[in-house]
Amino acid sequence: MLRGKKNLNKSIFVSSTFRDMQAERDAMRDYVLPKVNEFASRYGRTVELIDLRWGVDTAAVSEEEQNNKVLRTCLDEIERSRPFFIGLIGERYGWVPPEADMAEVLEASSFSIDNLNKSVTALEIEYGALRAKKPPVCLFYFRENPDYGILPEPLRRIYRDGEAGLKRLAALKTDIRARFGPDAKSYTAQVIAEIPPRPGVLFPRLSVTSRAPR
Repeated sequence: MLRGKKNLNKSIFVSSTFRDMQAERDAMRDYVLPKVNEFASRYGRTVELIDLRWGVDTAAVSEEEQNNKVLRTCLDEIERSRPFFIGLIGERYGWVPPEADMAEVLEASSFSIDNLNKSVTALEIEYGALRAKKPPVCLFYFRENPDYGILPEPLRRIYRDGEAGLKRLAALKTDIRARFGPDAKSYTAQVIAEIPPRPGVLFPRLSVTSRAPR
């Protein structure tokens, strides 16, 4: 009897809001991942980061189905990457989809939450880590105390929510720290404004020089 080949490729799902976390995601892709794969290659393994920041292809579905497909893809990729999960959190709670779309996707995934009024990022964290059926292998990194004051107001809004969003974000971070303790780390970041943005950059962004997590 022939046995199927063991899958030696490991996927890690990376969760964050998008526009404000470009620098961190780029650093993971360009600096962290090559070193991880250098180590993994000694054991005949490869690692990939699941990064959905460039969006989900919704060209083939109707406008009414687009939110549904985005949510389904997020949960499917988390499922494919289990138990590995990385969460990057700045000062944005993120996009909150319509509750009807949330309810439909969660029912199809046999996953229930008490409050459907959540951002996609909060849903990813609950599904992939906080309420995972099996213990996750996860790390969280909280960006703390950057100086957004050097940016003009339109750019500041990309990186920092208003009071309502910050309040919801604080509650989410409290839940993460309570559950994962030392696996939830903080780091400080230096904000370097790029005005105007470099050609080819999809969103106005910052260059972030991060000091070591604590």
